[in-house]
Amino acid sequence: MSKYLVKLTSKTITNEWWGQQWCQNISRYADYTNRLERGRTYIRKGAVQEIEIDGGHIRALVSGTLPMPYSVDIHIKPASEELVDKVLKKLNDIKLLREGVVPDNYRTLFTVDEGLFPSSREIDFSCSCPDVASLCKHIIAVLYAIGSILDQEPILLFQLRGIDVEKYLDKQLFDITNDLLVDINNHENEDRIIDDSLISNLFGIEMASEDSGNDYRELLKENKLKKDEDEVRIIELSHKAKPRKRPVPKPKEKKNPIEGYVIRQYDKEGKYIRQYFSYEEAENATDIGMLNIKRAISGKKKSAGGYQWKKELKDSSINCIEPLVIAFSNGVPRPVGAYTFDGNLVAEYPSVTEAERETGINSKSIRDTINGIQRHAGGFVWKYL
Repeated sequence: MSKYLVKLTSKTITNEWWGQQWCQNISRYADYTNRLERGRTYIRKGAVQEIEIDGGHIRALVSGTLPMPYSVDIHIKPASEELVDKVLKKLNDIKLLREGVVPDNYRTLFTVDEGLFPSSREIDFSCSCPDVASLCKHIIAVLYAIGSILDQEPILLFQLRGIDVEKYLDKQLFDITNDLLVDINNHENEDRIIDDSLISNLFGIEMASEDSGNDYRELLKENKLKKDEDEVRIIELSHKAKPRKRPVPKPKEKKNPIEGYVIRQYDKEGKYIRQYFSYEEAENATDIGMLNIKRAISGKKKSAGGYQWKKELKDSSINCIEPLVIAFSNGVPRPVGAYTFDGNLVAEYPSVTEAERETGINSKSIRDTINGIQRHAGGFVWKYL
């Protein structure tokens, strides 16, 4: 009998392909699909207590809504002799299965159609809960717990289907050893044969003689390590991040973002200073951040580094621009005027705030028009007087 306790540290029930196959197969047994998600919730929150597995018989207690846990019994029928023979022929190397790894050529064993997963006719289950479903959430939680165990100990599947892998390996080792003994006795006079006592001293094993017969089986049993049946194996499972295959980005062709344009620098009075053929050149020559220059050009800032900046066509004529407008001079508001698109003055106001109060046009929009961030506000072009 083997005992297990499954502890999940995340929502992940299985990480490996074979454990996932077992969990996917559980839906074949369900008569109510809504029990599947509830069963997954139970295993994730640790409701499944210690699980006992004896061959194809699984017993477990599952905490529910009542103070006393529910008792779950699952019986899996042994595999047919034909299937067992088919499986044993594939078991050339059991080492990887013992280490929790399923080689690719063993993967067909972890299926229903060609492998050892029980079909719905080969598995019976019962639970002490009052649920009318034949496959209640408590049974499903235990089945998912079996998937978590298989994730780390795939060799358990053979035990569930009544296949004694250890016995098969003992017989295989016994047959190989007997063949070696017969071969040694047939060549006992050859100098190349190592004396039995030397083999025992060299490898630390006891050699059987040709007369030992079936006593060699007993010798194997005596030398075999016995597992403590009371030992509870803890299955702890956490999410295993899979490496993402990220596509290698194609190198992008570098394009000049201001091709055909130049960056021109002006002082606060609007007088031209110098032009640059890229933002990088302007930044390197002035020690003014490229981002601030871009923001000044887009109108998000009035200036950058105490200068005005414009992006203009490379072949355009160089002219002085409007001086940097200061809204307040010595704390005194400046008057503003509302103009038509033709440039005719319509009205004058002592300040932007007063213009907003009398016209209802947002003061920020008026200031943005004055500073050139937008073309007009409320149907007028605004300027300081």
